[in-house]
Amino acid sequence: MDIGLLFGLFAIAVGLVSLVGRHFAPEKFLKLQILQQKLGKRNGYILHFLAYTVLPLLVGISILIQAYVPGTAS
Repeated sequence: MDIGLLFGLFAIAVGLVSLVGRHFAPEKFLKLQILQQKLGKRNGYILHFLAYTVLPLLVGISILIQAYVPGTAS
């Protein structure tokens, strides 16, 4: 199994777990609670969403594309 596949799938899994977990059990995300206390409920949620959901998903997709689409590897 290729290391690019592992890293890409892991990053995507982190993003998806964060997305689902934040929806069903936000009280279990300590960093979300801290960000909401410091930045306000809305801004803390947005920053947590970007950092722990969007960024890992984009990185994972990017790694998979670079690993498996011909002509995109650097």
